[in-house]
Amino acid sequence: MEAETILSALDTEHFDDYTEWQREHYDAMDPEEISREAIAFAKAHPYTGDAIRL
Repeated sequence: MEAETILSALDTEHFDDYTEWQREHYDAMDPEEISREAIAFAKAHPYTGDAIRL
């Protein structure tokens, strides 16, 4: 899907709500907690694709 298609499909009102939620969510977390969540996510969702190094 092209970027223009994705962007045009976004409802800007809901997107603003999501952006606000992200700010509130992550501002309340300390950096170590964010790091732990990121590591846990990466372990639970390992990359399995065939990346091509550019």
